[in-house]
Amino acid sequence: MIGLNNIARNIPGLQDAIVKFDPKIGTGRFSFQKVKDTFETALAETQPEDSERIGALSKLVSAFKEYVLSTFIEKYRPGYSHQDERGIGVQTLVDDAFEKLGYKKENPIRFYQEKLEGVKKALMPSYKSESTRPEYYDWLDLTDRGVIKTSLTAAKEAAQKIKNEGFFSHALVMGMGGSSMCPKFLNTAFDSNAENGLQIETMDNMDPATLETKLAKLPAHETAFVIISKSGGTFEAAHVIQAIIDHLRAQNGGDLDKALKTFAERAVFITEPKEYEYHTSEGVKQGTNGGTLNKLADELEKKTGTRPQMIDHPPRVGGRFSLFSPVGMFISELKGLKTDEFIAGAKACLDEFFKGDLKDSSAVHYALLDALAASKEGWGSFAARYVMPYGDRLAAIPEFTAQLAGESNNKDGVQSLNQMWGRGPTSHHSDVEALCRTDKRRLLFEEIFVKNNDEDRVHGQTGLDSLKDYQLKSMHQDMLTKLALPFGKHLSKEKNNPVISTVLESINEKSMGYLMMRNMLATVIQAGIHNGDMNANLSKVVNQSEVEAFKVAKKNDAAELGLSDVELKTQAA
Repeated sequence: MIGLNNIARNIPGLQDAIVKFDPKIGTGRFSFQKVKDTFETALAETQPEDSERIGALSKLVSAFKEYVLSTFIEKYRPGYSHQDERGIGVQTLVDDAFEKLGYKKENPIRFYQEKLEGVKKALMPSYKSESTRPEYYDWLDLTDRGVIKTSLTAAKEAAQKIKNEGFFSHALVMGMGGSSMCPKFLNTAFDSNAENGLQIETMDNMDPATLETKLAKLPAHETAFVIISKSGGTFEAAHVIQAIIDHLRAQNGGDLDKALKTFAERAVFITEPKEYEYHTSEGVKQGTNGGTLNKLADELEKKTGTRPQMIDHPPRVGGRFSLFSPVGMFISELKGLKTDEFIAGAKACLDEFFKGDLKDSSAVHYALLDALAASKEGWGSFAARYVMPYGDRLAAIPEFTAQLAGESNNKDGVQSLNQMWGRGPTSHHSDVEALCRTDKRRLLFEEIFVKNNDEDRVHGQTGLDSLKDYQLKSMHQDMLTKLALPFGKHLSKEKNNPVISTVLESINEKSMGYLMMRNMLATVIQAGIHNGDMNANLSKVVNQSEVEAFKVAKKNDAAELGLSDVELKTQAA
């Protein structure tokens, strides 16, 4: 931590400005303006050519802000230390939530020790890439020949091929369910692209008005059309492809051949390969995929002489666990992000669980809290987990987590909380009453916030008395110290409701990779520690029996309505 005295002795007069600092009353009341004025005076007295002094003063401004915000977080969130020895920049603060149960966080880990070790042993083959891996857990494989690293290589090569064309400036990415959440998360969290990145638009529904709006504003001949469907036969994706071709036809004066050629040259399909091998406890098996995307690629090549670029979707990775497959990594590369850092963050989270002590794994803490909240023996009076991210760039995180929980654990035989989310501080106006409930409908609250916002702004001086309390103030810092931190404290101290705090030092690839792997890993840990057969529970997490049953019912309903064979085949896919 940077001490105030270390800052003060560097600039005359600063000591007087900060001796009255009191963390209890907020940034607006401890002469923050005097501190700013002191810095500005020092800067004004510095000659323009004295770049070294100007740089030193700028660092002192940043250091002071760092100290202020760290002090506030430490004051309001016990257990926080902005000195992150792992270098990941993510801390999951759970002491408060466990204490509401009368536990220290080590106690539930000891209680579930045997089950947690069992889950680690069951999933270890996936982590080590052995042939006895559980089905659909390839997304844990960090070995050189595993899904994560081979996906990174494939994503880099495919994205570079797009960029080498020289005329692509945008990409429209279409996927459904888990296949859409990964691109959506990346595009939201990193709303600005690197210098060599493409502008990304995501489409995760089949609303014709939304699609028409997106297509109308995209430069058709500069846009890559990325279609993601693991099976290759997603109903909604097929509709979007047809709409894109219709749009290109209109752009080309009604010339269908030219439209098909344009689409083939600009399309990227992420789907399972036609033929593949996969490892199971029973040995190596063969798989095939005859989905619409593979068939369409063949047909386009035959008609136009151009085959869309094909990227293999790992067959044993479900959509909601596909962030570290080409589904997520290709989009990261298109945006020009540091994809290797995503992998580094994910690896740090996995290593905590598989190589470290269970008490140091944030995924274990996260899983235990949700499992205890959902159990009849534990709190048993919680209706849902409510996640509130403070900042629009974090908004896709709880939506992603809800997708994980909804498809994985919210099913018969697995105890899990339903997921709700808001957006702070906007939801302070709509959901505070619900969040402050103390009866059997109360909510387990998780807040997510970034300590240092690289897009923050500090207001200038306007000379307007009515706005004097907002001048020379950081928007982000005031949001945290006046709204976010006090609200979590109110829930914990006044309402005795548990609060989980996820604190990011900043939004970057490594911290986001760690955070998202934490959520994915916690989802399966939670299922594995439930009562009953652990292997059956782990299998249930990655399977979707009700989804498959609905597909059959949908096909039967369509037949009863007398739909044509073509329509039946489309819906059955």
